[in-house]
Amino acid sequence: MPDAQEQLQPLTVRHVLVVVTGILCLFGPAALVINTWSVFLVPVTQSLGISSGDFTFYVTLLFLAAAACSPFAGNLMQKADLRIVISAAAALCALGLFLCSFYTEAWQFYISGVLEGAGTCVILFLTPSTLVSRWFNVHNGLLIGICAAMSGAGAVVWTMVAGIIIDGSGWRDAYFVFGIVCALISLPATMFFIRSYPEDVGLKPYGPPRDDLPEASVGGEGAPVRPGIEAKKAFRMPVFYTLMITFMLTNATAQLGNYLPTYLYHLADMQVAGLTAASVVIMASVIAACLQAAHAIAKICLGQVVDYSNVLALVIGCGCGFAGILFVWQGYFSQPLVYTGAALFGVHFAMTNVLGPSFTLRLFGPREYTKIYSRITTVMNLMPAAALVVFSALSEASWDLLFITVLAVIAIVFATGMATVIFGRRMNAGENG
Repeated sequence: MPDAQEQLQPLTVRHVLVVVTGILCLFGPAALVINTWSVFLVPVTQSLGISSGDFTFYVTLLFLAAAACSPFAGNLMQKADLRIVISAAAALCALGLFLCSFYTEAWQFYISGVLEGAGTCVILFLTPSTLVSRWFNVHNGLLIGICAAMSGAGAVVWTMVAGIIIDGSGWRDAYFVFGIVCALISLPATMFFIRSYPEDVGLKPYGPPRDDLPEASVGGEGAPVRPGIEAKKAFRMPVFYTLMITFMLTNATAQLGNYLPTYLYHLADMQVAGLTAASVVIMASVIAACLQAAHAIAKICLGQVVDYSNVLALVIGCGCGFAGILFVWQGYFSQPLVYTGAALFGVHFAMTNVLGPSFTLRLFGPREYTKIYSRITTVMNLMPAAALVVFSALSEASWDLLFITVLAVIAIVFATGMATVIFGRRMNAGENG
């Protein structure tokens, strides 16, 4: 037993730098691309004389490009040097932002949408979980959650910075600065802080080997032995598809968060909950802040929980989402109900970027994790555009119908999530048997 203990990998600076890289990628490129575009909507459309729809199509293209590129990115990250792949993705994000400062027509922004989509599919969805799964045997969910939470922190910082620059110098200077900042924050880390595997620098994953992963198998010629299931085998398993459905629908329900501030305007029109036309603007900002703050905190907390229990994490995420919608829905009784509901829904909002990677890693192991999870993110990236169209139509028809629909979908998420857990247990029991 002492010999086994001596073989355990202690925490090193290299391991810490891997997490730092994930944090910087989410705080920088991911937040700058995904969380700041709305600040530019009015200045750009007014300056260029284009419609808001013409500009926001750039964001639609971003998600479509991310979905289209995810399978190729997953295969590339599985085979190539992560330093090259992640650095190229960060450079695409920086280039997309930088070019925006020179555009004079709406269609030119679509070029940046494609560039940024190709970059964010790697940076936002694959980088933190891939690095953590390869370099750590323990605290995977927590570390992924910490990295994911940084996109929310970045959203707060960069939207404020964008507002200051736009007010002082204009939107072109803001895009110019963001392109440079994006590169400066991410590229030094992606080029010098990481390696594809700890074995590349004579180390091992930190912590004792996990006993809840599929059995170990040889990854390839000269590659270290890694626990896990081959991607081509995983794609034929029912558990892969229940997992995909679970987080595809989770990402769809999360889009309801964009409509919660709008619901306050509906309550103000009904003259309930003490809301007036004068106060609703401020209150809408408060509900958005409640959602985002809870979202960031919940990523870390859910990451800690999922390290110990997939079921408990699923219960908390779906339970908070269900309760949050009920509270918001009944918000005409009082404003605190709406704010409490928004905060609870923020917990559900955090499920996608934390539980998705953690479930995938526990089910299929790190062997070809990136290739497997990239297929799931392909479908996940298609859902926001579809969900926003459906939710918009439902909200215009009836807020009651919208809330009932989302409650039903969350119930389906819980059912398919539990089915995923059960299938995973049977799969592992069969292998151990």
